[in-house]
Amino acid sequence: MKKFFAVFLMMSVLAVLALPVMAAVGVQEQPPSDKTLPTTPPAQTGGQLLTLVDTATNWLFAIFAVLAVIFVLLAAFQFISAGGDAVKLGEARQKLIWAAIGIVIALASKGLVPVIRSIIGA
Repeated sequence: MKKFFAVFLMMSVLAVLALPVMAAVGVQEQPPSDKTLPTTPPAQTGGQLLTLVDTATNWLFAIFAVLAVIFVLLAAFQFISAGGDAVKLGEARQKLIWAAIGIVIALASKGLVPVIRSIIGA
């Protein structure tokens, strides 16, 4: 019964995460014919580089924040369903530690751009 609830919880989380992707698959847009690939490097100035790094760190923050929330939920479910089993409690603690590491990486990624700005003086 516990495995059923764990599988049900995982399928629910994955369904909620995959719903926007599945909805976007049905939308088919024609690419504009007058657009071409850029011929210049993506970042020619410091401001453009900071914008690029900011975009990358925003993605990194979002990915690690979502993963941390999933790990916290899994650890909470495992703490509840452990029933005093030391091995399962240890696994749940490990999941919480990895969630904390994910949160630290996510927060560090958000602080990367201000640090770079203070270093280069932009």
